[in-house]
Amino acid sequence: MRPFATLCLALCASCGPLYLRSQVIEFRSDSALTTKSGTWHAVEAADAPSPPLVWMQQGTSAEAQFNLAMCEDGTPHNGEARVLLRAVEGAIDQGGGIVWRALDERNYYLARWNPLEGNLRAYKVIEGTRTQLFERPVKAGAGWHRLRVWFSGPAVEIWFDGQSLGEYSDASLTRPGTVGLWTKADAQTQFDNLEIVEF
Repeated sequence: MRPFATLCLALCASCGPLYLRSQVIEFRSDSALTTKSGTWHAVEAADAPSPPLVWMQQGTSAEAQFNLAMCEDGTPHNGEARVLLRAVEGAIDQGGGIVWRALDERNYYLARWNPLEGNLRAYKVIEGTRTQLFERPVKAGAGWHRLRVWFSGPAVEIWFDGQSLGEYSDASLTRPGTVGLWTKADAQTQFDNLEIVEF
């Protein structure tokens, strides 16, 4: 783990809100996040990490559509976003990911896992155009998986199921922005315990 991230976590443990802002969204209703595109709902899942409800993209959009739901309470510039997710269905696309520093539906960073492709990629989306910044192979079976993104200035580090996949740097989006969840096309994916930490 990066020294800066370790220091922040240590400060969190000892001093709490003096040093950062943290929230966990457990998806208790359809208003937990703001839908920007796609079909998102809080749905029952008996095996949810935080039962009885999870957040799910249920639509079957066209191949080129990005499905977005945003947490508009807070706009972290530097921090971490973590979520549990599992792929349920999708012939064109599966899986999903975390969005951060989102200025709107057309400008944001994204880290997404796709079990159909067996990889995890990071992108920047600028005026609706997606550009790949990072890729790692990820082989993961059915069930819940943990995705975590750490971001500070231009630096980003990504973890999957507790293992760091590496880091990269990009300075295209430097302003604070919102955090959200993302799927593509017909990926019907469930999410639980979205945690947002601001340094």
